[in-house]
Amino acid sequence: MLGGPCPRRAPWTYVSRNGAVHGTAPAAGALPSTTSRRDLPYGAFRTESSAREGLSVRAPRTSAPVRVLPYGASRRGFPYGPPRPAVRAPGRPLDALFTERCRPRTMDPRPAPTRRTPAGRRAEPTDRRRIGPVGGIRPHLPSGAPMETTDPAESSRTEPLPQLDLSPRRSPHATNARLLAEGNVADTVLPGGIPGMAVLGHEALKDFLTHPEVTKNPEHFTALQEGRIPENWPMLLFTTVPGMHTADGAKHRRLRSLISKEFTARRVEELRPRIEGHVSRLLDGLAAAAAAAGDGVVDLHPHFALPLPLEVICELFGVDEEYRQRMHELTEQTLDVTGDPEPAALAYRELTEVVATVVVNRTREPGDDLTSALIALREEDGDRLSEDELNATIRTSIIAGHETTMTLISNAVRALCGHREQLDTVRSGGASWGDVVEETLRWDAPISYFPFRYPKRDLVVDGTLIPKGTPVLAGYSAAGRDKAAHGADADRFDVTRAARESAVRHLSLGHGAHFCVGAHLGRTEAEIALRSLFARFPELDLAVPEADLLRHPSPLDSATDGLPVRLGTEAG
Repeated sequence: MLGGPCPRRAPWTYVSRNGAVHGTAPAAGALPSTTSRRDLPYGAFRTESSAREGLSVRAPRTSAPVRVLPYGASRRGFPYGPPRPAVRAPGRPLDALFTERCRPRTMDPRPAPTRRTPAGRRAEPTDRRRIGPVGGIRPHLPSGAPMETTDPAESSRTEPLPQLDLSPRRSPHATNARLLAEGNVADTVLPGGIPGMAVLGHEALKDFLTHPEVTKNPEHFTALQEGRIPENWPMLLFTTVPGMHTADGAKHRRLRSLISKEFTARRVEELRPRIEGHVSRLLDGLAAAAAAAGDGVVDLHPHFALPLPLEVICELFGVDEEYRQRMHELTEQTLDVTGDPEPAALAYRELTEVVATVVVNRTREPGDDLTSALIALREEDGDRLSEDELNATIRTSIIAGHETTMTLISNAVRALCGHREQLDTVRSGGASWGDVVEETLRWDAPISYFPFRYPKRDLVVDGTLIPKGTPVLAGYSAAGRDKAAHGADADRFDVTRAARESAVRHLSLGHGAHFCVGAHLGRTEAEIALRSLFARFPELDLAVPEADLLRHPSPLDSATDGLPVRLGTEAG
């Protein structure tokens, strides 16, 4: 919702995202013939007394200039009183909160209230950015000549959005903390130089993910539809490949329903003995690798954190063992969005060919696996599942089904080794291994920034305009440490956090219709892996300082390139 005054006698102005000023200057008490008060850019201007940087425009019938607040700038210190909260009356459709335009109200000349602050600190105006559900709509610009400014040079944006740096091999948390201190939305430049945005705050992101005017369908990606995205763009995989992750509505429900029954809690519990068998075998191999190394140091990734989820998901989809390691290698190359796009494109094509080979093998020799079941469904009713959708579903499920769980296990081991008191809490019964998994998901989300959502129309999120068709990243790592949601100690790893009355569920596995379909499987794998690992090797610790661990080149996830650990003495 937009907030602020809409005085009838004041001229209206509109400031576009690039800082250009448009508007008309009607006579006192009049409105343009093509404009109703509901079309005014509600709250888009301020008086000189606001002392806020902005654009100065000439206003008729007044000697004082009008200060214009560019869209996207913070509305702290808004001098006319708080915006009206979004309240849904009984029986009123929820969508009305997102589509109703703001009505004018009487100007309140009183100064904005201020917070009580400790002595010696300047009191700041109350933060009124969070004003209810996401979805304040930028009013349409009525016809009329652009309004002249006192200084054309002032037409540039005076308060640019903070910039999310997606440079590779860097932890996102310091950047997220800085950005969250400024607001819940940030500009960013995606790999390949494509402009985008990111929603970072917990509540803002939660609302944005379920907004009815936000879609995963790339038909609403403006730059793509206008032909401004190169064919070798490294993030095209996240945009154009048909499947659940680029579908909405009925199509998404249809595709999701085809595999969701294999990931229910009951089905995953049936897989528990098989998962425990894999873990036991991998721990034997881990011990052997450490012994062969001589110093007891072994990389946890290739010997444990990776093969466990890779084998489980490949078994579920009937992937022949000879293709499994190659599928992971191709996945790593495909997800590398920071380097030369050509190797990533070649890897994706080969990955597609491998999946097609698996489909051919399961067509000839069906088994008790999900790929065979999907093939049978396609042959029975081709309208429910096309060949492209079949291949995309298998490919996406295998990628997501092992990469994120590998990172989850790795991040949890790093967190416990760096917070030994939390490990002691778990061992003493003060928290469960399930609590460790949930706190790791919040504290260091496996996917830092998840692509993409696109607004179907211009939306205002936390006072910031996100233009129609902008590719938007979901900032899971930032939301997990948002102090407004998780408390002042959000940066602290605390396995007992879930027991607090004020505990808030994290968003690291998504929210709404696109919540991770394999969430229960990933949680179960991580829980079994961590419990068994620390039970067998109670002295396990990092073999190098955590600061020396090299981050994965992709800015989208929180993985490290490896995780060298020293196992120590095995439990008797």
